[in-house]
Amino acid sequence: MDANGIELVATHAMLNGACVLPGPQNTPGILVPADVKALELSRKMRLGTYNEFRASLGFPKLTSFAQFTGEHRVDIAEGLASAYATPDDVELVVGMFVVQSNPIQSNPTQSDWIGKER
Repeated sequence: MDANGIELVATHAMLNGACVLPGPQNTPGILVPADVKALELSRKMRLGTYNEFRASLGFPKLTSFAQFTGEHRVDIAEGLASAYATPDDVELVVGMFVVQSNPIQSNPTQSDWIGKER
């Protein structure tokens, strides 16, 4: 999939009219251009992937697209699978937009990383 295709998946993952936090589809439409810009900048800066970031903080890598989104967001997991070859390829910004916190799967959100002692 080309860069525009991934941006479409990311945009779909950001949008939700209810704007309910946390999780995917929680970005109000007015902020989507800013989030797309964040994705573009992360590519220019050549940031590592979401799994590389998790590993750098001592968390296990996610091994399936469903681990990003949980069992209730199959549509988002399928979008990731159509945009990326493997979970290791999911970009940092996209991973942060779609990740669901699930302590059973050791899938922390960004707020779990803040202040984590190493």
